[in-house]
Amino acid sequence: MTHSGCDSNRKVGENQPYCYGIFDTLQFPPASYTEAFQIATDIVYSSVLVMATMNWRTINIDLLDPESPANFSIATLSPAAPRVSASEVQSLASQIKQLLRGGDSEGALQGALENPPYGGDAAAKEVHLATVVEILQSLKQSEMSPMLSRIYESEGGVEILDVLMKYLYKGMSHSSKPSSAATGSMSPQSTGFSQIHSRGGEGGGQAMSVLLSWHEKLVEIAGPGSIVRVMSDRRTV
Repeated sequence: MTHSGCDSNRKVGENQPYCYGIFDTLQFPPASYTEAFQIATDIVYSSVLVMATMNWRTINIDLLDPESPANFSIATLSPAAPRVSASEVQSLASQIKQLLRGGDSEGALQGALENPPYGGDAAAKEVHLATVVEILQSLKQSEMSPMLSRIYESEGGVEILDVLMKYLYKGMSHSSKPSSAATGSMSPQSTGFSQIHSRGGEGGGQAMSVLLSWHEKLVEIAGPGSIVRVMSDRRTV
């Protein structure tokens, strides 16, 4: 059999016109190009047979990537957070509410956002969410931007507002799902908006309106970068 116009019976090394192709890349000198062609055919056939009999869809290619989460624990990507119990969060909530009742709404909000219970369980996080939302709903719309600006310009203000962004998104996701853990301790505020854990219907829409207003003002102050940081942060509230 000939290939690329070459003499198939020519001995390797004989003075013949140049022949190109797979035969010229073999690492061993066959006796003739006929033998070389047979060897190459066997190699190609074996490769095709393996590819035809293997189900490539079952191969987990992530295992071949050293940077894949399959090769290391994704828990290492999240900073370690100290464990926080629900009782500790409830005690903090009482202190924050005292500030709120004393008229220090900004101090209450900043205190709540500086102490998110990253290491708490679901119950602890729900208690702190209720506290943050109660503060947000106690403030008038005209107070939002000035307060956010002061917090943003304070030390650690960027991170504090990022925490607020997290609570806004979590509050939006909870606005239509009443929680028995928080409903009894929260009541409508003077702003006319009901709390985040309201009894569905109109109250849920009003609560969402408040959170969206805060979100609008927050993006104006902190910029869209806050959204990106929150979406990429593995610490949840």
